[in-house]
Amino acid sequence: MAEQSKKPGSFDLGQLFDPRHFEFEYKTREIPAERDARLRKEFLSFLFKDFSTYAVALLIVLVALTCCLLILAVRDSTVQEKSWAMSVLSSIFTGAVGFAFGKAASM
Repeated sequence: MAEQSKKPGSFDLGQLFDPRHFEFEYKTREIPAERDARLRKEFLSFLFKDFSTYAVALLIVLVALTCCLLILAVRDSTVQEKSWAMSVLSSIFTGAVGFAFGKAASM
């Protein structure tokens, strides 16, 4: 480990540039029109990237759920079709419970 110099003419740069002695502040000069455009762009980005993904996934799950319920409700469906529909329904409900409570447990 390097020793600190005790000479009267030396100084420690670590003490001179200690972050506790400085305060930095960053201010933007954003005009209201630019801020409104940026916020609108961020909101549209959220709608198309994040929200639309969940909406499409929910639509696919709802279509599969509807198909399974129709297969179970129709009397002409075979036992094999009803068995398939029950397994898909159990997968959908398991995924829904895992999604709902898995998100809550991670918070």
